[in-house]
Amino acid sequence: AFFAERLVAERPCDETTYLLALAYFHNQETARAQWHLRGNKLPDARYLLAKCCMQLSRWDQAEEALLGASAGAPGMPGNLSDFVNGAAGLFLLGQVQERQSRREQAVECYAKCLELCPFMWEAYERWSWLVLGLPSPSRSSTSSMAPSTFSDEKFVQSFASLSSSNQAQSGSTPTSRGPERSALTSPVARSSGTLRSQNAPPRNEQQIQLSKGLPARRDRRETVRQDKEVVPVAAGRRQTTAAPSAPEGPASGAGNAGGSEVSLAGLLCKLGIALHAMHGFDCQQSVQHLSSLPKRHYETGYVLDLVGLCHFESADYKKSEHAYQQAWRIEPRRVEGLEYYSTALWHLRKDIELGHLAQQCLQWDRLKPQVWCVVGNCFSLQKEHDIAIKFFKRAIQVDPSFTYAYTLCGHEFVASEKFDKAICPFAHRATFALALRPLPHNIQWVPLSLQLTWAEKFGVEKIPVGQVFLGKSAEELKADKEQYKSTINATGEVPSLQLPSGEVVMESEIVAEYIDSVATQGTKLMPEDPLLASRVRLAMKRFNDTLTCFYQLLMNQDPAKDQECADAIKAKLTKFADVLDKNGPFCFGSSATMADVHCAPFLYRFSLLLPHWRGFNPLEGLPRLQQALKACEKMPEFHQLMPISSDDIIPAYELYANGHKFSEDGK
Repeated sequence: AFFAERLVAERPCDETTYLLALAYFHNQETARAQWHLRGNKLPDARYLLAKCCMQLSRWDQAEEALLGASAGAPGMPGNLSDFVNGAAGLFLLGQVQERQSRREQAVECYAKCLELCPFMWEAYERWSWLVLGLPSPSRSSTSSMAPSTFSDEKFVQSFASLSSSNQAQSGSTPTSRGPERSALTSPVARSSGTLRSQNAPPRNEQQIQLSKGLPARRDRRETVRQDKEVVPVAAGRRQTTAAPSAPEGPASGAGNAGGSEVSLAGLLCKLGIALHAMHGFDCQQSVQHLSSLPKRHYETGYVLDLVGLCHFESADYKKSEHAYQQAWRIEPRRVEGLEYYSTALWHLRKDIELGHLAQQCLQWDRLKPQVWCVVGNCFSLQKEHDIAIKFFKRAIQVDPSFTYAYTLCGHEFVASEKFDKAICPFAHRATFALALRPLPHNIQWVPLSLQLTWAEKFGVEKIPVGQVFLGKSAEELKADKEQYKSTINATGEVPSLQLPSGEVVMESEIVAEYIDSVATQGTKLMPEDPLLASRVRLAMKRFNDTLTCFYQLLMNQDPAKDQECADAIKAKLTKFADVLDKNGPFCFGSSATMADVHCAPFLYRFSLLLPHWRGFNPLEGLPRLQQALKACEKMPEFHQLMPISSDDIIPAYELYANGHKFSEDGK
């Protein structure tokens, strides 16, 4: 920066100003770099300005820097010359569009980026995830994206374009270069045939045949984590909407399908198909494609991370643990995937292994959100929920865009009963399913920790919506809770379903699915058609992402942050609505499914709570969700086993809306 400043003083112009801003950018003085780039017309300077604005969360300014006069216009410019820095600029523009909740424009940016440069793997990762959330995507068209993008013909075209560009510039002195260039801008070997890694020892003369001799490069980032956007992608800790079980990876000696040679295009095509299948929660197909890779590629951190995630999404935590252990042995300092590895250990109740993993991670890198998720899971397994929440919040502080930390934090809030109430929406899921699919039953109401505190402080009669507890003292309620924890569910969470055999089924989603699977009366809630069932499960996973945002806005005590929370809710509900059937009235057709059981208890409550306490209607502008909720509300089964009116809901949540602060008289 010192010498760049001398250059600016000696010869102030766009080139020297750009060099000074670049120095500040690399020194992590982003705002300072952005200030010096104002009005600079150099393409590289505009790209750097967009990078600075992106880091400063100034999305409109970043878009203006990339598009110039066409910024903010509907649709995307058709001429690639309108974009700064080619494929890299298109990718950055896609990220900007994502942060502004313009999913369709982001998908278009990533697709054009891949047309220009098929080596932009991260653009394919983002496209693959986002396109599945668009309204009624064509499965045939999306599944053909990888073969059409990663083909020998496409790579030849890219090399020809690069060669022409280099020849055009060979006679001129290049101006300043941008801070980030596509891998294609670096010199590449032009000889045909095969290339061998210069650093790795030969593997029994196995070679990778590369189109036009381009060395294989891969920039791996976490697949389900967005670089600059919070989107609830990941499965929750208590995975209940499991995809079909994925097969085990290649056994010893396997994983060599396709021979010892594979073209770069063929390799990326297989990885692309597997990644897209995983994003569509077709975990079995994804693992099958990954297993067909040569063994030397299968036994890498990136591929084993995908395999572990597929097994995780299928709720096969033992196989998931095995895959992540392999990845960890091959790449001991890898942090991508550790959040799911630690959650798999949490499910398997392996406290010693989880504790060891947490200690190792803390020694490596304390600036990665995955590390703090591992530590949080370790304390969660020890029932130290408040400490776990502290570490999950630390993960969010390190990287506010790390979605899975919000998911884990939300589960801890539920486990510590900070988000429950007398008429609990989680319990409402179970009673709604029970009313739709009747079974002989006996309901036992269990007081939650906050209700016990309320009863001890003000008396049982002051508990909001606590009619079911009238006639008992605070000591009796406390004894009931201890008995429930000692005999049925040690966590104290609701709902739980105790079977005649004494076995206990826990978690609202699992309880509802168990009722649906054993009941003989009523219409099945989980469709028998596998494709429709997969769509129902995808909708349930999308809705899970909204729960933490609902409670964050309700409990937020800083009015300046209300709009940010409201925008997050709107974006996630829009993604949920996008995967529902366009025809109703229920989520998927003319009768209620498990998706309706899953979302209606929460939509019913928060469509009343948030307008009253925060002046925000979460369903405004989402007629499809309004239609589905009204259809459920009209059903007698929705209120049959858990009668609660709108007049009861608002005062019941007053304590949450006021930040858990009691008034003097408990009113």
